[in-house]
Amino acid sequence: MADFKLDGRMKVKSLKAEFKKCFGASLRVYKSEAKKIVWLPWDQTKKSTLVVLIVLVICALAICLQISSVTPPFPIWKMVSRF
Repeated sequence: MADFKLDGRMKVKSLKAEFKKCFGASLRVYKSEAKKIVWLPWDQTKKSTLVVLIVLVICALAICLQISSVTPPFPIWKMVSRF
């Protein structure tokens, strides 16, 4: 990354120019790094997403079942009124 140096005596024009130069250098670094990423094929991405969603639903159901077996059902307004 580019180093942005701030001096108390800098004028606004030179400050803007320095910022643009440093910010542009940072963006160029990010862009070059993003080009190096190897993306998965679309089919594999869909399969992985499906697996994650299925595991998420299973975990949510397990948590809900465990909570409902431990605590008795009660109306939501009783829980809210405690706060």
